[in-house]
Amino acid sequence: MEDFVDFGKFESSITIIKNHQSLFIDTVSNFFKCHVELNYFPQEKFYSEYGLNVIDNPNRNVYILNDEKALIFIFAQAKKYKLTLGVILEKPQIELPPSKLLNQFAATLSKRLEIAIRHHYKVDLQHFGKKLLYKSIYKFIGINFIPDHIKFIIDLLLDVRTLTFEDRYFSTGLIITKSIKNYTDGNRNGTYIALSKKESFSHSKVDDRRFWSLVDGHTCYYLVDSTLTIQGIFFLNNDKKLISVSSLSLKNTLKGSDVAFQTDLGKELNITNAQGMEFTFNGSHWNFKHFTKIINCVTSLLPNFDDLSIERLIDFVLAMIRERNSSLIWIPLRLDDIEIFTLSSVDFLSSPIQINRTHFSGHIKRILSSDGATILSDNGRIIKIGAVADLSKITLKDGRTGTGSMAAKVLSQSGISIKISQDGFAKFYKMGNLVLTI
Repeated sequence: MEDFVDFGKFESSITIIKNHQSLFIDTVSNFFKCHVELNYFPQEKFYSEYGLNVIDNPNRNVYILNDEKALIFIFAQAKKYKLTLGVILEKPQIELPPSKLLNQFAATLSKRLEIAIRHHYKVDLQHFGKKLLYKSIYKFIGINFIPDHIKFIIDLLLDVRTLTFEDRYFSTGLIITKSIKNYTDGNRNGTYIALSKKESFSHSKVDDRRFWSLVDGHTCYYLVDSTLTIQGIFFLNNDKKLISVSSLSLKNTLKGSDVAFQTDLGKELNITNAQGMEFTFNGSHWNFKHFTKIINCVTSLLPNFDDLSIERLIDFVLAMIRERNSSLIWIPLRLDDIEIFTLSSVDFLSSPIQINRTHFSGHIKRILSSDGATILSDNGRIIKIGAVADLSKITLKDGRTGTGSMAAKVLSQSGISIKISQDGFAKFYKMGNLVLTI
């Protein structure tokens, strides 16, 4: 049996791989929303600190220690040894990633490390960056299909994402399923209509702009079987009038191994599975969201919001993100705190409106994208708009913090604030601390 040797025992190897360490840690920590640490002596550390003799079962990659910490152990074949490397994930914003996703990530990392060793570490800078995530994602999403089929769809839609039709960007979408029948019998929250002629996926389909523009990836999707044959179009019942493009609108449609793909007006590619996991590529990096966990987290932050109000709030936040609108939302603990933490605010309507009422959606979107903070009551009513936070109420510790983030931290000293930025992220603050990023 070949020896397993920690990476740290080879000074030359550790020096070279450290060239990729910073990008790896930044990429993976931003993707999984947790603290990430590389460890070059996993056999020693995992045994001395956690009592794990990982060599007893070297093919086990992932150890979930508790809700706050997971260990990844991988090895890669070198000439004489199997070099071992550890990754520690801890302090997640919400929860650690699902174990199945971590296992696929670990398997992909191991193979990419082996490739790097074989090429004497002369690999692309993104070898352990977004290319690592890309391969992990299509392998994970494709576990119930042929992974190369999922890779083909992703590559094709990444190209389609940037196309225009009649000089305008368009969105499009498809759902891949193992059972077309489940969509034809009317129990997937929509209506299925077969194409008069089935279409097969091919590279030539990339250039068929009219074809892709005929479904919008929001209210309707091409339905594709596991052989990559486009069978028909599925028209979604959007009973709740959701305005964002996200897995919220698909939670009663996707089941089992189903996967939905959506492009968004020249910007993003979203990939969503039936478990509420969403993988988004925005042109520069991959992002991961687990909507089931996000909903649970926001519900715990806003206990007086009913389920529909939680869903509508997240829907509005996602719509602001999608449209790259800057916005600030505040839900104070006490109405009296409005005067304490703001310099001014506007009473616009004589009667507060509830965010869970769908016929107010257009007006609420305009309010949220206007200047100042929008103030909600603790049960989801819009009570004031255009509020200006009193920045003197906070001591600035980080000189790089923008005015919008400062305002969010000020307001979060009472209740919850949500800062949506034009770079495509929403940050939830409580007591001046970041508690959730979407």
